[in-house]
Amino acid sequence: MEFNKIESFGKDHWSLLALVENLIVDAPNNIANIPRNRMRCNGDSHPNHSHMSSWNPNWGTRLQGYFTDGEKNKDFLLPIHDDWDCLLDLQEAELIEIVSFNNAFIEMTKKGNEIASQLRAFKSTGGQFAQFSIDS
Repeated sequence: MEFNKIESFGKDHWSLLALVENLIVDAPNNIANIPRNRMRCNGDSHPNHSHMSSWNPNWGTRLQGYFTDGEKNKDFLLPIHDDWDCLLDLQEAELIEIVSFNNAFIEMTKKGNEIASQLRAFKSTGGQFAQFSIDS
């Protein structure tokens, strides 16, 4: 399973993209700073970003397919993958540009704006982050 491909993005990737877009809309110069306390952080993976006292593998990233028919399919849970990893995945998918990882400065790309617009439209009709896909 290739978890950093946009087709596998689930609730955690899409909610992070929505947060990034929201922060950027209100940011001067269209470059936003992500507050560390808004990020799920595995301190073992990202000690410089950690604000949490510990990490629970159940807090890992949930991919497309994790929430299925009201059940949780743990085959689609990445136990050590946190929001900082999701941020890197969003950049790999060319949805955002990380200006400074250490300082958590980010900006949207044209593709990111297009996908965020689709996500916003999906959410405005009652859709949930876990069910969103770029084909929604």
